[in-house]
Amino acid sequence: MKNSKTFILSGILTLMAISCGPATEEPLDEAWALFESGDFVAAKDKFIEIIPDDPTARIGLGWSSLRLHENTYADSVLQLTDLSENDALAAYTLTAWATNKNQEAIDRAGTLLQRDAAYVFSHDDKMNSDDLIWIQAASYWSLGNYIQALECVKKLDPNFNSVSPSELLTKIESLGGAK
Repeated sequence: MKNSKTFILSGILTLMAISCGPATEEPLDEAWALFESGDFVAAKDKFIEIIPDDPTARIGLGWSSLRLHENTYADSVLQLTDLSENDALAAYTLTAWATNKNQEAIDRAGTLLQRDAAYVFSHDDKMNSDDLIWIQAASYWSLGNYIQALECVKKLDPNFNSVSPSELLTKIESLGGAK
């Protein structure tokens, strides 16, 4: 009798598991999927919702806020993240640049490029090490350090060789910019 009850209970549990379908997506994965689809408002809301259970969601909140041009808010959120994560440091670099903290942007980009010279953002491969170099070039130019700005530009276009501030700025602008 005991074996038949166990067998029946096992069968019921198996049927329940099958009828429930596949497991639902993890909340952090769901939030990143919203981000990757370009729904930054919904992604931001989802990241906020899950931060109490998963503090790494602050990275996504920072990125979502950046994409919504909420740069100061993104900066304050990212100050609370683990900056040993490359995606967190990349976002924190962008907030420095976007809030005109040029030396901080240069330093943060340099730290990340030392860690990973071929960095690519894990949730948008259009953001990569070239953008970090561009941030450095633009930031050096803003600080009036045209020689260092040129050195960065040459990493992106080895054939360019002008220290004229106006030509250098035109080149930096033509190279695109941070995503």
